[in-house]
Amino acid sequence: MRKLEARLLQDLRSRGYHYERDMPIEDCLAIANLLGKPVGDVRNPEPVRFITPQGTTIAKANTLSSRYGLGEFPFHTDAAYWQVPPELILFCSVSAGSGKRPTLLVDPRQWRLSESERRALYNEVWKVIGRKPFLCTVATEDGGDMRLRFDEACMVPVTVGAHSVHVRVKACIEESCVEVVNWREGDLLIVDNCRLLHARGRAEQDDEDRILARVLIRR
Repeated sequence: MRKLEARLLQDLRSRGYHYERDMPIEDCLAIANLLGKPVGDVRNPEPVRFITPQGTTIAKANTLSSRYGLGEFPFHTDAAYWQVPPELILFCSVSAGSGKRPTLLVDPRQWRLSESERRALYNEVWKVIGRKPFLCTVATEDGGDMRLRFDEACMVPVTVGAHSVHVRVKACIEESCVEVVNWREGDLLIVDNCRLLHARGRAEQDDEDRILARVLIRR
């Protein structure tokens, strides 16, 4: 486990994610505990959640599935509606699904932002809509690096400058080099939720048989 932990931490530092094949699903929670504290959500308090594509008619309200159904999900960070979102997300493929649907990753450290654009990400005000709405920014600074919070499903720009930030972020995503994870059963993916944006790609056919185990982790 110590060698695995070293590989995980090295990859997270260098590129913001770790990916490997043939990881037993039974080991996922142990791996999550190596990296921090697994945490549940108000809606799903269990630390390990099994997620699968759902149509809009059966998806829970105010979820990405309720908006996009079996389609693609836009780039976002997880749990943006939390006051302090989890730092890491662990995914383990229980079933890759018949639709061959990938997960997509974008690293905003590649974005060519001017100093004024970077300041706008740090300063322009957004509102998180939920049970207890609050104000936030898309990014905060951490030792010279950006920590991100971005999810159009629960965040709306408040200031004129925030609307400009929204347009710029969308343009940066469009221009980004995208890492593609093509799932097989037993694949493990750990994502730095404060650094990378992730999205659910397009499926070749409806794939309710696609199952990912997901663990949110506080470091």
